[in-house]
This record gives sequence, C-alpha cells and structure tokens, in this order.
Amino acid sequence: MKFLYKKLVFWQIICFVVIVMCCSITPDAEAQTKQKIKVGIIFSMKIKSGQDAWTSAQIASEEINSAGGVNVRGVKYEIELVKKDDNAEASLIDAVNAFRSLIEVDKVDFIIGGMRSEAAMAWLDIMAQHKKIWINSGAGSPEIMARVGKDYDKYKYIFRTQVCNRRLTPLLLVNSVGLCMNELKDRGITTRPRVAIIIEKTLAGDAFTKAAESLLPGYGVEVVGTWRPSNLATDLTPELAAIKKVGAHIIFNFFPGGTGVPLSRAWGQLKVPALLAGMNVESQSIKHWERTGGMCNYEVTCQSVGPMEITKKTIPFYNNFRKKSEGDTPGYAAPTTYDAVYVLKEGIEKAGTFEADAMVEALEKTDYKGAMGRIVFFPKGHESPHDTRLEPGYITWVGNQWQDGKLVGVSPTGRVVFGDKRWEGVRYKGVVDFKLPPWFGK
Repeated sequence: MKFLYKKLVFWQIICFVVIVMCCSITPDAEAQTKQKIKVGIIFSMKIKSGQDAWTSAQIASEEINSAGGVNVRGVKYEIELVKKDDNAEASLIDAVNAFRSLIEVDKVDFIIGGMRSEAAMAWLDIMAQHKKIWINSGAGSPEIMARVGKDYDKYKYIFRTQVCNRRLTPLLLVNSVGLCMNELKDRGITTRPRVAIIIEKTLAGDAFTKAAESLLPGYGVEVVGTWRPSNLATDLTPELAAIKKVGAHIIFNFFPGGTGVPLSRAWGQLKVPALLAGMNVESQSIKHWERTGGMCNYEVTCQSVGPMEITKKTIPFYNNFRKKSEGDTPGYAAPTTYDAVYVLKEGIEKAGTFEADAMVEALEKTDYKGAMGRIVFFPKGHESPHDTRLEPGYITWVGNQWQDGKLVGVSPTGRVVFGDKRWEGVRYKGVVDFKLPPWFGK
C-alpha cells in the first residue's frame, strides 16, 4: 500500500511538472525555438534602389514569418535578413568584398540583390565557388545570365527577377516612346517623331544604348543623336541644351543611379519642348518632386510596378511599401526584391532542402504570380537560362507619369504599340490618361 501511494505521488509530481512546462511556453518562446534561414540582401544601400530593396525584403520576410514561416518538410523556419551595403557605386573592390563577406563571414544561406552589373559579373565566380543560390533582383546586364548559358554547370546557381537589359529595352520603349508616339499621332503632331537618346555611361547603359539604337529606327522614328553622360554627373544642362537644339520630340533615357535628379531638373528648367520618357530610378521616388523643385512634372518613368492593379498582389504591396517608407513610392528594385523573397520561399519548400543543386531544380520550375506579374524563368538550353520572361501575360513593366506632384500610372494603355498586337487590351485597373507638358512644341 505504501509503495502504491509513493508511486501515485511520483506520477502526480511528474504530471504537475509537465503541465507547468507546457503553460510556460508562450507564443514568444515558441518563436524563439524556430530555426532560421539567413538571407543576405546586398545592394548599394545609400541610394534609392538599395533602400527600396531592403524595405521590400523586410515587408516580404515579415509577411512570411507572420504566416508561419517557411515549411521545410514539416519543420518551420523563419527568415532572418542580413543587410549588406556593397558600395558598388563608388568601388568595385568594396562590392566584391561585401559579397564574399556575406558568404564567408555572415554565413548566409541564400543571397538576393545586386545592382551594378560590373559588380555582379565579378560576383559570379564567388557564387560558383561556394555553390550559393543567388537571386539577382537588380543588375540587368545580359552578360550576367549569358554566363549561365555558356557554362551552365558552373553558374546555374543564379536566377534573376530583375529583367535583362536587352529584353527590357523593348518594354521600356513600349511604355515610353510607344506611349508618346501614339499620343503625338492622336494629336496630329507627327507620325514620325524625332527621338534623342540619353543614357548614363555604365555597363548596363551600354547594353541599353545598343538595343535602343538598333530597335528605334524599326519602330518608325528618327534617332537624332545619342548622349552618354557620366553616372556621377551633377549637371546635365549642356546635354539637354544640345537635345533642345536638335528639335527632338521625345527624349528616351536610362538612368538607374543618382544622375536622374540633374536630368529631370535640367529638362524642366530649360523647358525642353520634348517628352522626357524612359527609366529614371530617382524619378520613381515621390521625393523626386521636392528634389527637382517640381521640374520633373510630366516626365514619364518606367518601372516594374505603379499605382495600378497588375495582379491582386500589386496594390497591397504598393500601399505597404509606402507605409513602411514614410510615404515614398517603390522604385524598380522594390518589387523585384519583394517577389524574389517569395520565389525563394517557394523554391525552398519545393526542394525540401537547402542543398544547392536541389534548389536549382526547384527554382527552375517557378511559376509565381507576384506583385510585378507572372514570374517564369527561361530553362536550361536557352541563351540566358534563369532569366525572367518578359512579355504580355508575364512581366510587362509599366509607365508612370508625374502630374502636378503625383506619380500616376499611364501605361500600358490597351492599345497596339509599334504594330505589336499582343499589347491590345493590356491595360491595368488604375491607369489614367497621359498629359502633355504645356510648353511642348513651343
């Protein structure tokens, strides 16, 4: 009897201890026990593209973690971001060291980012050496992904949600020159506009210049000249004065760095009687209005999203970004990075492992509808494997215009552009009418 009593007391104590332990596990304690996936976010963090990428990665990781994290064969992982400034605008050596540091010092599991193509080209061999999965969400040179086509087994660990410059150029031309060309035709101004090209002098800019000079004559326009200012220029008045002198109707531009501010300022101050349209990353920020003193009014800047419903995820992302960035608007690197985090999540869950080759196989099957559209990668055997598919039905990019202090969506318009009927009917909810500058043609 005594033995049975002691045994009963023993089990009562055990049950009590178990109950106390269970009750003491709070949601916070459970969160602390979750394993981590370390994802490095690498950009030039001192400029808008890098700041946008970091903000967007934070939004995506917070959404994923609050929804339960990443499920790897029944085990839940939280995403832990590691921020890395590559300083690529000033030093390629710094950029190379920053990328290597993410792998060798920070010990990240995956990498997202990259903006300057010169730096990204140098990172490829470091990535290959460590077999590290890297989703390039910012650097657009065609040479980057061409490496994968030339030596797939070595470079297959890179995928790109940012778009290839060579393939992006037609989309930019559709949403900028094509938009302006249709507007000029509608108003009876001209059916064969004169186009000036102004593109900053960088590796990515070289690819854009070559593509624009090759494509534009076939679209029924006259190219009146090409200007290539330094990416560190602080005054573009001479270039814009020269463009004004040649009588261009449209100024096609590509400025992914900080030089976009002097571009808009000079255009507005000189009141160049030509439509300014292309990709000016600085102009994608709501702060651009103040920085240029309103001189950007009526400028068209192309990017991957705008205040329009490309997919059901676009407007929620757009609004969340503005809340998290004190009212600023997302630039091109924002949705490419936001969607990259979700593409990575899906890839990990499909692979069921972090092992690099298994991840490559899983990511190659990506078919994800994100904030900027449908993301599908070109397959092995393509000239640019793992690059994002660009065309109506996939990623289209859009045109946004400054109208009296507001950045509004004006393209695609649902019209045929450059004779390409694939664009017919492609118009997103939220797109509004384009406006001509009042000084145009004067």
